[in-house]
Amino acid sequence: MNTMLELDVIVVGAGIAGIATALSLQRAGHRVTVLESHPSPRTSKGGIKCPPNMSRILDEWGLGPLLKEKGVPYERLVWYDGDTGNVLGFVPIHAEFLAEITAGFYMLSHHTLHTALLELALAQGVKIRYSSAVIQIDLSAPAVQLEGGWELTADLIVGADGATSYVRTAMTGELDGQTEGQDFVNVGLSIPVESIGKENIPSLKSDHEVGMWFGSGYYAGMHLLDAEQLVSVYMCEPSVDGECREEDWSEHPFSNFKLSDGMTFEPRLKKVLSHATTYTRMIRRRRPLLDSFTDELGKCVLVGDAAHPLDPFGTLSTALGIEDAKVLGVLLSHIQRKDQLPHLLSAYDELRVPRCHENQTWGIYKREQFTLPKGELQRQRDEKWKASSTLSEAAWETLDYEGFWKVFGAEMSQYIYHSHEAVEDWWTKWGAVLLRERGEEPPPSPTRVRIERIEENRDADKMYGEIGLAV
Repeated sequence: MNTMLELDVIVVGAGIAGIATALSLQRAGHRVTVLESHPSPRTSKGGIKCPPNMSRILDEWGLGPLLKEKGVPYERLVWYDGDTGNVLGFVPIHAEFLAEITAGFYMLSHHTLHTALLELALAQGVKIRYSSAVIQIDLSAPAVQLEGGWELTADLIVGADGATSYVRTAMTGELDGQTEGQDFVNVGLSIPVESIGKENIPSLKSDHEVGMWFGSGYYAGMHLLDAEQLVSVYMCEPSVDGECREEDWSEHPFSNFKLSDGMTFEPRLKKVLSHATTYTRMIRRRRPLLDSFTDELGKCVLVGDAAHPLDPFGTLSTALGIEDAKVLGVLLSHIQRKDQLPHLLSAYDELRVPRCHENQTWGIYKREQFTLPKGELQRQRDEKWKASSTLSEAAWETLDYEGFWKVFGAEMSQYIYHSHEAVEDWWTKWGAVLLRERGEEPPPSPTRVRIERIEENRDADKMYGEIGLAV
């Protein structure tokens, strides 16, 4: 759907969320320029989980064939004891469920997805300027100043510059380094399957499994990528005082890698790691949750990790940024006058803040559960997982529809979210009001949704208590 009014949009950041947002807005009929500080596209060898709420959007953008060719279907999650390798439990993602929601669950590499989105965006007409670091933002114009003195103006600035977002700082006044709670070290690597041998990959009872290992203070995961040619391994543990605070992915030779004292991996997992040649490492600092992803003037909006930083290896860490892009593109496809922009950005807040807060809160809870130290709480967690797996084995054969959603619903409900339908539902309710002639009463600006509302209405343990923890 092409808009009746073309906006000039600047997207700061050419990661997956930035390129996806540029593509979505260009498809809606706007003129989009992406500014990237690095001299060339940056991709990672790490893996990305692509749940149905994300694969549906990619399919709508024409990437369905890529998912089927390069993506590895995700059919089963298996939990292991990190020290012994004993199975703690599992969760199936059955074909019947995916058929019902008409979207697949895949795993593919960051490089594959980023490259495909970049090619689509360029073909659509998106302009990308590399070596274009933003050093100042004027939200009232709005305008950005680049290193070298260049100044660019636009109707809308989109901050897609990641967890350390300069746009976020300019918009919110958040000081660099402001955090809440424990920081975590994230390590990722990819290894060619042929160098290991599938028979030596412990999580793969089938090619479509994700394995996760849980130890005292750490967790790790493993799955196949890119037409089953690569195996992706990721690890996460709390950072220690005095550790490097760099919050950007950096690649190192694996000969420099050393497991921390707490990571007592089982021998099979250590054997897989022995085939690695390089790894990437990043500190992810925990930041306060934002009450709004837009500025008060209606001229700036945040997407992806700039808006809602998540653990990089979570199931929805990339998916929520793709949802942001889709929601913003569909909303702004309806714009007819520039004075409607603040109201449409308020709609973006109304649609995105509660969902992202819920997943950020749930992500924090999961990470705390994944890294429990040895003791009674860890034992209770493991028992819960074993119980949920007993239900899982027979669920598809014996549970009625209501029973299935009692066991699996809290987790599965995150994957059936339909971004386009969410926007059109909002438009059906408020669109007629927004299209009134200038001078009439505008639609009410949606209330800024605060995290207290999430905590009050949906306690994480209650939400996921039936099934325990999934991905």
